[in-house]
Amino acid sequence: MTLKNRLLSKSWQTNLLFLCMTTSFLVLPKLLQSVLQGRHIYVLLVASQAFIWLPAFLYLCVTKAKVFRQEQSPFRLFSWKLVPLLVLLAFGLLPLSSALNLLTQLLVPQQATGAVITSLLPDCLWLNLVCIAVLPAVSEEMLCRGILYHGYRKQGIWGGVFMSAVCFGILHMNLNQFSYACMIGIAFALVNEATGSIFAGMIMHFTFNANSVILVAALKRFFPGTFDPAASLFLPLFGQCNAEWVLPNVAASLQQLNKGTLILVCMILFLYACVPLLMSYLLLVCVAKIAKREERMASLFGRFWLGTQKKPNVAGECDRIYNEIDNPNEENTLDTSVDKQRKYVDVFFVITAVVAFGVMIKSGWFS
Repeated sequence: MTLKNRLLSKSWQTNLLFLCMTTSFLVLPKLLQSVLQGRHIYVLLVASQAFIWLPAFLYLCVTKAKVFRQEQSPFRLFSWKLVPLLVLLAFGLLPLSSALNLLTQLLVPQQATGAVITSLLPDCLWLNLVCIAVLPAVSEEMLCRGILYHGYRKQGIWGGVFMSAVCFGILHMNLNQFSYACMIGIAFALVNEATGSIFAGMIMHFTFNANSVILVAALKRFFPGTFDPAASLFLPLFGQCNAEWVLPNVAASLQQLNKGTLILVCMILFLYACVPLLMSYLLLVCVAKIAKREERMASLFGRFWLGTQKKPNVAGECDRIYNEIDNPNEENTLDTSVDKQRKYVDVFFVITAVVAFGVMIKSGWFS
C-alpha cells in the first residue's frame, strides 16, 4: 500500500489517534504531577478523561470527521421501553465479567482500583455517581463507540466491534480490567448497532459503574467499620472484584485458596455465567426488535440470530449496505477501495499495544 493510500485509510488514522490517546494518558499525568499532586480525587478523575480527549479533539479538528452526525454514532432518542431492557442486559453480563476478572488473577496479582471508590466514600453519593458512573459512561462511549468505532467500522462492522472493544480494554491500563472491559466493550458496540443510538451503550456503561458505587455505599451504610478495602476479591452476583469491599473474615478465607481451588471456582463461575449471558442475548434480540433493527442484527449474526432468518447473500455485503445507508456521502463509505484486505492492525496499533501491556505488566507484577 502506498503512503498516500495509508494516509487515506481510516484504520491507519484511527490507530494513530489511539496511539496519541494512550500516550497522552500515560505521559501528561507525569508531566503535570506537581500540579495534580494533592488535588481532590474528583479533579483527578476529570483530568484523566481530559487527557484522553485532548488528542481526540485535535483529531476531529484536523480531519473534520463528522463522527457525531445523525447517520453515524447518532444521538437519536429511542423508546423508553428499551431502558429497563438495557439495564437488565448489563446486569446479565456481570457474572461473566467477574469470572474473567478471577481468571486473570491466576496469571497476575489483582491490581486494586477500588482505592478510587474508597477515596470517594466520605463524600456524597450523587457526586460519586457523577464522577464514577456518568462521566466515564458519556466520555468513554463517545471516544470508543463514537470516534474509534466510527473509524474501524468503515472497513467492516464486526472488525469495528472487536477493535473498539480491544481499545476500550487497553485504555483501562489494568490487566485485570482488560479482559472483562473487552467483553463489555463488544456488548456496548452491539447494542449501539441494535438501537442505532450511542445512548444505549452509555446506559449500559452507567449501569456497570453505578452498580459498584451504589453497592459500596450500601455496604458502608449498613455495615460500617467492617470492611477490608484492600481485599482483592469479588462478589459474582453484584459485580467486579476490583470495585467491591468484602468482610475481613471472607477475605482471609479466600486469600488462603490455592491455585487449583481458584481454577475450580473460576470454572463454576463460568458455568453460572452461561444463564445470565443467554438472558442478555435474548434481551439483545428484544432490543433490536423494539428499535426496528432486527433485520440489521440478523445480517450481522446470520444463522446465530434468533428470530428472522434473513441473511446476506454475500459475505460482508451487510457491511457495504449498512455503511451506504448510514454514510450516504462518498467520504463515509466502506474503505475497501483504499484497504481491500481490511487491515485493522498496523505499526501504530502494535506500538500502542506493546507500550500499554508493558506498563500494565510492570504495574501488575513489579509494583
